[in-house]
Amino acid sequence: MVGGKLYMIGGCGTSTCGTTDAGVYDPDADSWSTIAAYPEPISWEACGAIHNLLYCAGGLGASNNDVTHTYVYDPNPDSWPQLADMPAAQWGTVNTAANGLLLLTGGVSNSALSNRSQAFDPESGTWSALPNPSLPTYRGGGAPGFYKVGGGYAPGAPTAMVELLPGYDQVGSGDVTWLNESTQQLTLQPGASATVTVSLDASVPEVTQPGELKANLTVSSDTPYSVPHVPVSLHVNPPKSWGKITGTVLGATASGGTAPLAKATVQIDSWASTYTLTTGSDGTYALWLDTRNSPLTVIVAKDGYQPTVRTVKIQKGATVTSDFTLKRK
Repeated sequence: MVGGKLYMIGGCGTSTCGTTDAGVYDPDADSWSTIAAYPEPISWEACGAIHNLLYCAGGLGASNNDVTHTYVYDPNPDSWPQLADMPAAQWGTVNTAANGLLLLTGGVSNSALSNRSQAFDPESGTWSALPNPSLPTYRGGGAPGFYKVGGGYAPGAPTAMVELLPGYDQVGSGDVTWLNESTQQLTLQPGASATVTVSLDASVPEVTQPGELKANLTVSSDTPYSVPHVPVSLHVNPPKSWGKITGTVLGATASGGTAPLAKATVQIDSWASTYTLTTGSDGTYALWLDTRNSPLTVIVAKDGYQPTVRTVKIQKGATVTSDFTLKRK
């Protein structure tokens, strides 16, 4: 997952493997779209999300050739720059991303099973070796930890073995703009301690609504021991001139009743701007605005239902509830 979206890269068709097809699924819009094609036909590659970028390496080419190339996908500007090649080719690996690294182990190399383990560090742009697991497998499952689950140790011979390479459980989703640390890197001697000061800033452009903001401060180390996340929260109060509009969108059912409508579009227009919201799984929506935007024109719509429009006035420091029930077309 990168930026809350699921990416699908390369793969196999009904008769052949290796394609440059690449797509992304947006759960908020419940839709798939294509992205820039992978630089070469590929299947069984290793991919992982690190700091809101997608890193992919190795894999099996369209001519059943082992691939050593490494690429990174940047959603903006929708491109696949090439990075340092892998020291040794692998496909069908167990892979994941943790501690800011793309991790992979096992798989097939030069037509033979391998228990080779490697890690790619985007910060240095280099590959390094990791301790090898006891059982060479391919096409198994991986997860931060670094867990290696199942797979095959010979054609038609699956295994239920689970192995763990500890110390690789730090998973981050990128920088949090409202959270800053006084120190990015430090060295600790045995038995020593250090203090890191964090500052919180609700004035950054990314903070547009009052409420509770939560993040994890990720600490990584060059030891084999896991370091727990440090939870951080910031409560943002609304300005005194703001008011809140909220409500639930229901839809008429075939049986004559109503039910919450998830992913309905709620468009809120004012003289100053337009805001587009999507209802949650329970059909609810909410938005804080400066009362100088009032009155608001609220338009609610969803495929298969008749849209409806209403004028709503918000008040300073108050919550105005405006529920909607959409009729079927």
